[in-house]
Amino acid sequence: MSRQLTTLSILLCLVNSIFAAEDTRPALNAEQVKFYIDQVAPILVNNCFGCHGPGSSVKGELYLGNRSDILKGGETGPAVDLKNPMDSLFIQAMLYQDMEMPPKGKLPQSQIDIIVKWITNGMQIPPDRETERPVALKSKYNTEINDQTKSFWQHRSVEPSIAPSVNNKTWPTNAIDHYVLSNLEKAKINPNRPADRAHLIRR
Repeated sequence: MSRQLTTLSILLCLVNSIFAAEDTRPALNAEQVKFYIDQVAPILVNNCFGCHGPGSSVKGELYLGNRSDILKGGETGPAVDLKNPMDSLFIQAMLYQDMEMPPKGKLPQSQIDIIVKWITNGMQIPPDRETERPVALKSKYNTEINDQTKSFWQHRSVEPSIAPSVNNKTWPTNAIDHYVLSNLEKAKINPNRPADRAHLIRR
């Protein structure tokens, strides 16, 4: 009986450690929640989310709707370096160092200071304020092979085609001419006569 209890205790400890490892972020206190909602969120919504937030086309593959995607970054790499906040691409772009974001104009220093403070303090976002990157926008390149993508022309095997029949049997000299003449005949247009040597030289 004692052996069973010991085994059960070990299993419970393992389960707890697994769940604890899923999110190592400390719980936000009321001050952190208020700081994000009142000061950080308005800056992101008014200046960043139009290109990198919910409902946007997610330019540069950078999505700012949740902490995980911000850390992951976009085409230029991770947006935030929590160990060296001032080296973060996010902050450098707002300071107009190399990149310039938002492109419509540099933010007031007071707003930049708010973002710097937010990132320096761990870039915490209340869970109920996080939004998932839309599935359709997880990547602009669909590399998944499925029944739908298999039907695209580039995945199909090359099949021989039969040139369309035409009324004027003497004009075509190759298979391509059959396709050209077929469309001309449908439009009731007579094909041009072969050019003589003088016309070919002039061309």
